[in-house]
Amino acid sequence: PSWVFALILFFSWIAAVPAMIIALFFGIRYAFEGDEDTTAANDFLSKAGSFADGVQSELQKEKEAEEKKAEEKKAEEKKAEEKKAEEKTAEEIKSVE
Repeated sequence: PSWVFALILFFSWIAAVPAMIIALFFGIRYAFEGDEDTTAANDFLSKAGSFADGVQSELQKEKEAEEKKAEEKKAEEKKAEEKKAEEKTAEEIKSVE
């Protein structure tokens, strides 16, 4: 029946549009070709690709900043542990003397 085809077409668009948007974040670019003027549509698709690149760049910067903070925190904790170990060693030396 034709309604089955209509349902399949309807639901395939529901999956296809998000897949196309996600593909923008993996460097896929879209463009229209044909006899008619496609400049406006291609400009829009180019801007969408640039927007996806910008979002991806911002997410990468945030990730790097979080990693840097985690490394700094780990380094501070290591210094604190070393200082604690030195103090403990100094106390042990004093107690032996």
